[in-house]
Amino acid sequence: MGHESRYFDATDQAKQFVKDHIAIDALMAPLVHQGGLPRDDMFEEYHDRAIETGIDLIGLTAAAGADSFETTTFNLGFLLKHINASNGRYKLVRNISDLQQVHERGIGGLFFNAQGCECLNNNPKRYMPLLKELGFGTMLLAYNERYRSGDGCMVKDPAGLNLYGTQVIDAMHENRVIVDLSHAANITALQIVEYSQRVAPDIPVIFTHGIPDKICNYYRSSSDEAISACASTGGVFALTMLPWLMNSPTGRRAQETTPHDAADALDYLIKLIGVDHVGMSSDDTYSWPGVWKWAATVPEMYQDGGITMQAATESPTGSAEPAKIYPAIVDALWDKGYSDESVRKVLGGNLMRVFEQVWGGVASAVHSL
Repeated sequence: MGHESRYFDATDQAKQFVKDHIAIDALMAPLVHQGGLPRDDMFEEYHDRAIETGIDLIGLTAAAGADSFETTTFNLGFLLKHINASNGRYKLVRNISDLQQVHERGIGGLFFNAQGCECLNNNPKRYMPLLKELGFGTMLLAYNERYRSGDGCMVKDPAGLNLYGTQVIDAMHENRVIVDLSHAANITALQIVEYSQRVAPDIPVIFTHGIPDKICNYYRSSSDEAISACASTGGVFALTMLPWLMNSPTGRRAQETTPHDAADALDYLIKLIGVDHVGMSSDDTYSWPGVWKWAATVPEMYQDGGITMQAATESPTGSAEPAKIYPAIVDALWDKGYSDESVRKVLGGNLMRVFEQVWGGVASAVHSL
């Protein structure tokens, strides 16, 4: 994955299509301090490949799980060092006007994601504005386990959303940070949608990365009910393309995600919730071998019946880095009979619509791209 993954063949028409239209990877996970960046210059190599292919915007995980605000700012320091040293080749995207500039100038757009809300230091009103100013555009309420805000997907008999979680949602809405249902237990996701729609019915929520349980029945999977609830808000479910989730948690096919694997899963989602509510996400990192070594040392973080530890043992290295697979996915969707307009929406148009609605900014020119 990332550095180790291969390019998939694509037609010249598909390659040009990605360059001509907004293309978004809703989330990738740098995992810098878990072995995901063995060489510092892999950051530039990865994001320069994205620019060359025409990927306009990538969400970077800068906080996860139990990361505090202090840990998060430490992570941000590393990422911002690369962004600020790029002489304008990479740009933090905070609104649709920024996204328009990225596309027109042919540079790399980035925003930050928090896979959990412990980075708010139990004070959403104080810390959410700071995170928004630092470039955070999306935030989960819970990552896998039980947190003060609610229960993640690996909690047995999850209790769902709680009072503190509602305060986090209120702060997200107030600061125009998008509520991300990824990694939430299905009951938690449903209760997040119910509360968010009750207090802010015009604001959509999203999954920045997820997999339907009909594709892969696993703790990380989302039920059709939760996926449909997300879409009912006007939101988007961005398909994660990690191979051990896309195909099966274990076994030979878990080693690589192909364009046809992705197209089949996208087709399932489109038939379930409609083409206006589907997007794509790599959940990739710069390099995976070091991450697998790290994961094997912390089995307590992945109490999922041994699935993650099995993946760590197999150490798959073929994933869906957007730069290497998005054009081939365009071809695969065309092969399934999808129109240019439908492919444009899945490629990034749907996520752009949600970002415009929540983040704001002038968007008149973007819609014509």
